[in-house]
Amino acid sequence: MISDENKDLNTLVKDLLQKVNGFQRECQYRKDVDDTDTDLHRADVKEKRLLVNGLVPQQETVIVAFSATLNHHVTLGTHQAIQYDNVITNIGHAYDTRHGNFIVLFKGLYLISVTAYNYPGFNVFLELVRNNLVIASMYSYGSGGAQSGLTETLILRLEKGDMVWVRGRSSGYKIAGSKSENCNSFSGYSLMKL
Repeated sequence: MISDENKDLNTLVKDLLQKVNGFQRECQYRKDVDDTDTDLHRADVKEKRLLVNGLVPQQETVIVAFSATLNHHVTLGTHQAIQYDNVITNIGHAYDTRHGNFIVLFKGLYLISVTAYNYPGFNVFLELVRNNLVIASMYSYGSGGAQSGLTETLILRLEKGDMVWVRGRSSGYKIAGSKSENCNSFSGYSLMKL
């Protein structure tokens, strides 16, 4: 009888050890999954966390895309930056409406486009600028009350921290702005991170 009880106890102990081993494996699996989930959650939270100025995510953005237009008429001074005040798209928050410039978040190839429409009877002479160096000059003829448009599209290799904006070449140029017609615009898109 003792022998039968020992066999039963041995069987019971073996079953319990197998269950304990199974529980240990399950606990380790859950710990591994929780650690992975925690790491993913931390990465997600880090990605969503913003810098003090509330504009640029701490983790580097992979895509930058912006388009902004002008809502009102502007008479430009010499080298005055155009502050496109109607932001249509600003993925990555790289376009700054307060200063009218695009701040490059990462080194890469970017497509930059400018479209302008003169105020009737005014010529327009604009410059696309990178860090105070003129990249392109654009001219639109508006004599005799005429209106005309201009456009410039470039693919540029830009460095992190570069600033790109549009400005008037000299004073007296006037461009037309409208809340309903997006005839004066500044846009950019990251094509490739380098």
